[in-house]
Amino acid sequence: MKKILLLVCLCQVSFGQSRLRSFMSERKTKRENRWASEHVYKTSALSLTYQTVQQQVFSENQFGGLGFSFFNDNLTDRPKIQRGIEQTIAANFLLKAPKSESNTNAIDIQIGFYKLKKLKNPNLSIGGQLNFILGARVNTNYDNNSVSGEAIIEFAPKLRYRKEVSFLSIPLGIDYSLTASALGIALWTPTFTSNFTLIGKGFLPPTNYNHFNSRLLVSLPSGKRFPNKQLTFGYGWNAYILKANSEQKIINATHTIYLIANLHKIK
Repeated sequence: MKKILLLVCLCQVSFGQSRLRSFMSERKTKRENRWASEHVYKTSALSLTYQTVQQQVFSENQFGGLGFSFFNDNLTDRPKIQRGIEQTIAANFLLKAPKSESNTNAIDIQIGFYKLKKLKNPNLSIGGQLNFILGARVNTNYDNNSVSGEAIIEFAPKLRYRKEVSFLSIPLGIDYSLTASALGIALWTPTFTSNFTLIGKGFLPPTNYNHFNSRLLVSLPSGKRFPNKQLTFGYGWNAYILKANSEQKIINATHTIYLIANLHKIK
C-alpha cells in the first residue's frame, strides 16, 4: 500500500512539473511572439507655446504670454493594444495681464501613463491615461501670495487615431489624441487672499475639475539618410479648470505649436 501511495505521489509530482514546464514554455513563446510583433516609437518635440492663466483666489487678472515646452512620447504599438508614457515640461516667463504692470512666471509639468485597446478599425484606439500634473507660478508683485500652484493626480479616458494618408501624392502620418478628465485628487495654494500658506485639497469630480488635452501631429516621409526618423509638426491645446472654492477658479490653458519634432521608429 505504501509503495502504491509513493508511486501515485511521484506521478502527481512528475505531472505537475510537466504542466509547469509546458505553461512556462507557452508563456515564453507568447512573450516572444508579442515582442516580435510590436513596434516602438519615440516622439520628441521642442515647441512654442502661448499660455493664459487666471487664479481668481487672489486676482481677477488673466495673464498671458509666449513660452516654450519640451514634449516626449514613448509608444509601444502591438496588434491589439497600445501603451506608453507622455512627458511635457513647459516654461512661460513674463506672462502679462492687460492694464497691469505685474508679471507672472509659470512652470508646468505633466506625466501621463496610458494603455489603449484597438477597435475593429485598427487605426482607432480607446482606453485610459493616468496623469500627474504640477503647475507653479511666481508673481513677486503680490507680497502676501507671490507663489501659487496646484498638484493634481487624475484619471482620464483617452482616444487616439493613427493613420497613414496621402496628400498631393505625399505620404503623411496622422496622430491625433484626445483626453478628458473623469476623476482626480489635488492640492492647491493659496486658498484665499489673506494667507497664501494655506493649502486646499480635495477629491475632484467633474463638477469641480475639468481637463481637456488635444493634440494633432503630422509626420512627413522619412529620408534615405535617416530611414527610421520622420520630421513632425503639429498643434495642441491643453486646458484645465479647478474650483478652488465655491466661487473662485484656477484656469490654466496652453496652445502649443510643435515646431521641431521628430518621430523615431526604434523597433
